[in-house]
Amino acid sequence: MHLAYSGECISQINFSQSTSSFAGSGKTNNVIAIFAGQLRFPSAGSWTLYTASQDGSKLYIDDEVVINNDGVPKSMKEKSGTIDVTEVGLIKEFRLEYFKGDLGANGLILKWKGPGKSKSVVQTTNFYTPTDVSIIGLPAYAISIPNVSR
Repeated sequence: MHLAYSGECISQINFSQSTSSFAGSGKTNNVIAIFAGQLRFPSAGSWTLYTASQDGSKLYIDDEVVINNDGVPKSMKEKSGTIDVTEVGLIKEFRLEYFKGDLGANGLILKWKGPGKSKSVVQTTNFYTPTDVSIIGLPAYAISIPNVSR
């Protein structure tokens, strides 16, 4: 078990390439971040998801790897994966893992494209919180940054 040295709630996963600290972590480099929660897809059909990251990222939907955007590129690298969403399965569990090595800029962006929706950043309203869950001050999705040092 890893204990997080930092955590925060976010409204979307949209961190452009930057040499500033990543997502409130206070760290520019040597970062591991895990984003987890639920996504509400607007409609059934074929959906393409995209991660753009520097350095690597891996997206899981319902515990299945949809995108493996591994590596240490010199700039943001985008990869995609496609899933089929049914009317009875509009809400999916997601986990997005991110790592940033010790050199260069950082960045991570989650986008999607599907029936009637052009490619865009996944918006706040698409991160799902069940109506029977009361969360005081915190949405159901969060960033967890494990305590990793070099």
